[in-house]
Amino acid sequence: MDERLLRLLQSPISSPVFLQVKGLPLKLIPVSPVVKLEPISPQVKLVPVSPQVRLVPVTPQIGLVPVSPQVKLIPVSPQVKLSPVTPPFQVPVKLQPIQPITTTQPIEVKIPSPKQEGPEDLTKIQSPTTPIQPGTPVEDFIQTVIFEQDADIAEEKEYQGYTRYLLNAENKFDIFARIHPEFACEKVIIIVGYIGNRNGFYGQEGTVFYGNGTGAGIKVRPTDMDLQLCVVNAESVGRSVAIDLSYSGHPNMNWVDTVNKIIDRYDPQAPGWSVDQRNIDRGLTEFFEVTLPQYRYIGNELEDFMCIQGIRDIERIHKGDYFCQDYSLLYAERRIRGMNNKEAAFDLVANADNILLELAELLRQLTYKKRLELGKIVPPEYRLL
Repeated sequence: MDERLLRLLQSPISSPVFLQVKGLPLKLIPVSPVVKLEPISPQVKLVPVSPQVRLVPVTPQIGLVPVSPQVKLIPVSPQVKLSPVTPPFQVPVKLQPIQPITTTQPIEVKIPSPKQEGPEDLTKIQSPTTPIQPGTPVEDFIQTVIFEQDADIAEEKEYQGYTRYLLNAENKFDIFARIHPEFACEKVIIIVGYIGNRNGFYGQEGTVFYGNGTGAGIKVRPTDMDLQLCVVNAESVGRSVAIDLSYSGHPNMNWVDTVNKIIDRYDPQAPGWSVDQRNIDRGLTEFFEVTLPQYRYIGNELEDFMCIQGIRDIERIHKGDYFCQDYSLLYAERRIRGMNNKEAAFDLVANADNILLELAELLRQLTYKKRLELGKIVPPEYRLL
């Protein structure tokens, strides 16, 4: 660059100065506090903007060199481009939240081909099962546990082992009851043993058979009195409560409406019209007439299309849907929010497309509640569980 131009650009000027740069005439006009460059030749178009300017030459014949830290000159194109240059310390930084993993990975699943029956004819389908890598964040790990449990595969699955680890081998319902202590009877469970007759299914010591020979054998743990006390306490504060129930190792949910004095039973798999369901309800009706005589037992009134587990079991080949207790807890959550029996049951069916995500969030809540109780670190949003 011409030494005279360099000195002029580095020094204040009080009157216009005419000069040439590589044969092109230029006129420098003082504009305080910023020097304004005004082109004389139509080949150059310079427009003042601010002390922070990027100047780009019009043609490759002009080479501009920065003379001040406030000016950045970069040759880029046949057109002059002026844009502000922000100092690095003024650049705003925005951190985006990490989204949970909801994608699935394909694995080989053995299913009979529609064209030919037999195990030799295999096809690949999308399965949500993904391998667990060391160091995987607990949120993704829980998501993977749910996906593995849902996979329709012949191989052994580790779902029960994972959940026992996450929940410290505690019953899901009891942890749920501590998340919602005003709406659940912790440590109370109704166990239905014999169904239909005294020789059917199984029973435990102390089981009492209700239903005149075609009902069910029923036992409450710890005792009937613990069940009664929980319901009385709920009545005193105007709360309805969930009571854990199981038959043949299949979790259900009893919902005791202390306002209307009725008791519903939710079975996520079976509609109420089946023979076994009628026998169970026949036995429970007599049981509650003795244990909670001021209540009317309604039982299982659901139709097929209201049973989320039964619907999701359709067309499965190798493994059934084993989320019965999880569905029962999600049903209880909906009852807490004010839905009635059939509304809560059908809402689970209506949300079937997102049910795995909802199941994963439920398992997270149970896991973090247990971790809090064990004095372990949990994400901030779960610290109020």
